[in-house]
Amino acid sequence: MKTDFTDLDLLGQGTSFIVRRLPDVPQGYISGGVVTSSRRNINSGNGRHRSVSKQLLATRWRGQKEKPRQLLELVINELQIITHRPLKLHENIIKFRGVMWEYDTDLQVWPVLVLEYADFGTLSDFQARPMTLTLETKMNLCLDIGSGLEALHLSGIIHGDVSSVALNILNKGLI
Repeated sequence: MKTDFTDLDLLGQGTSFIVRRLPDVPQGYISGGVVTSSRRNINSGNGRHRSVSKQLLATRWRGQKEKPRQLLELVINELQIITHRPLKLHENIIKFRGVMWEYDTDLQVWPVLVLEYADFGTLSDFQARPMTLTLETKMNLCLDIGSGLEALHLSGIIHGDVSSVALNILNKGLI
């Protein structure tokens, strides 16, 4: 699967990474550097994975010869966190799907993480939807967010950006 990332829907952007929606891919699909596992049976209901790409922000590294090691360390750090056993098994932590590779204008190869798609987007997106939530649903959202943060903290990780645009909401059948 060759992907021109600029053609994909932009979902969000932070200081170091940009997140875009990937086209749905079949379960167990392995091609062009994308690896998804059918063991993670999270899909769009039609046997196809819904995923996003998390890539280094272009302005952080394209055209710059400096600090490629530090940039790779950002990706490695993310990868270590999302593949840490207690976190990858936790129901309130986004699931890792695989890695794709991107070439820059200097033909350097950069890793792009493939992560689970959040059906409702960020908490900010979710709050902007015209729907009325029950008190129970609101409480469940708070408990899920707290549970995910607790899992990070128990693993010695501080999120560092707990905000409504940094938290993703998945449909777990509660809404």
